[in-house]
Amino acid sequence: MQKMRVVVLSAAVIIGMFFGQAQADILYLKNGRSLDGLIKSEDDSGVELELGFGIIKFTQQQIARIDRSTPAQATEIRLEWDEKKRLDEQQDLARRQLAEQAPKQIDVLTEQGHIILPTLINKKATARLMMDTGASVIVLSKKIAKELGLNTNPAKENLAKMITADGREHEACAVTLSSVKIEDVEAKDVQAVVILDEVASESSIDGLLGMSFLGRYNFSIDGQKNRLILEPRKNYGN
Repeated sequence: MQKMRVVVLSAAVIIGMFFGQAQADILYLKNGRSLDGLIKSEDDSGVELELGFGIIKFTQQQIARIDRSTPAQATEIRLEWDEKKRLDEQQDLARRQLAEQAPKQIDVLTEQGHIILPTLINKKATARLMMDTGASVIVLSKKIAKELGLNTNPAKENLAKMITADGREHEACAVTLSSVKIEDVEAKDVQAVVILDEVASESSIDGLLGMSFLGRYNFSIDGQKNRLILEPRKNYGN
């Protein structure tokens, strides 16, 4: 009885050794090379050989002979390819997530002691925004809002009064920006306001980069290198 169990176990081991080593279709070419894969299509003009990551075509004149896999072997190989693809996609996702969470260093401009950041908004227009941690949201001028195609004639419920740093009161409207991107750092669905009256300015600043964007990151300034360092905050929806 003990001997029979050993025999059965040995057979299982042998089956396991062969599983995952199914023979593919093998194309032997007249130039002496050979390739393993699965034949995707075949006709009088040639053969398409699938390799798991792509397809190569050969004419019949290039082929010396073909050793063909069985349907069961072909099925096993496709399952192995699918599993490898799944694992590769998981690894790629993990790498991208790590890259997204890594601190980003952004070169900044300075004007009269203020930090200026060229900012791509809604993937349409680039605005020159001044970094302002005292602003709760992004503030945009009416001029840049028009370039972005934002509605500057909002419903009454979206109207608001805004007091700027110089103490002046301005009429503004609330908007949601679908995308705010500085270099390769992008935030989505970001709250902002548009100042509806024209604000005279000696500079070419298009608005303020406030905490509706900055608050999504742990941020710091490297004054020596003129860089803004942004690190995504955990559990902050982007």
